Amino acid sequence: MTRRYHRLLVAALEPPLGRTLLVAKVDETLAYDGATLALATNRWAGGAVDPLGYRAIEHFALDGTTRVWTYAVADALVEKRVWPNRFPETGAVIEYNTVDATLWYFEAIRAYHAATDDDGLLKNLYPALEEIVRFHRTGTRHGIREDSGDGLLTSGEPAVQLTWMDAKVDDWVELAGA
Repeated sequence: MTRRYHRLLVAALEPPLGRTLLVAKVDETLAYDGATLALATNRWAGGAVDPLGYRAIEHFALDGTTRVWTYAVADALVEKRVWPNRFPETGAVIEYNTVDATLWYFEAIRAYHAATDDDGLLKNLYPALEEIVRFHRTGTRHGIREDSGDGLLTSGEPAVQLTWMDAKVDDWVELAGA
C-alpha cells in the first residue's frame, strides 16, 4: 500500500492492538446490455496496467465528501457514488460501517419501482437482493445479522463503533443510539 488511507477493512486481531489490513481493495465489474467492463485499474510491479477501467471514466467529481465516478459503457452513463458514514478527527480514515445501509437500498429500490413500474430493474437486481437477505440471515461483518427471535437486525462486536441512520415518521424522530 502506497498510502495509509488506501484500505477498506482493518481489524484489531488482538484488540485493542494488532491492527491488520484484511481488505485493501475490491475490484468491480459492470455488466450492461451485453457489454462487460472492469471498473478497476491496477499498475503492477512490472509496469503492466490491467484492467483498464480508467479508460471508461467520463467524469470524476466530489459532491461534498461523496466521491462520484461516471463511467461510459455501451450506450449508457453509469454513476458510482461512495458515501462515508463517519468522519473521524483530522488525519484519521473515513469509515464505512453503517448497519442499515442495505435496508435503505431496498427502500430506494421499492420507491423507484413504485414510481416507475420498472419490473426489468427488479428482475436484474433480484439475485443481489436475495444475496443481501442471505448474508443478513447468516451474518455479515461486525456481527450484523437477523435476530432469530424477532427477525429484526442486530449488530455489534467489541471495540467497533457502528452507526444506524436516524428515522423520522411525521413529527416523531427516533435518534439512532439514543
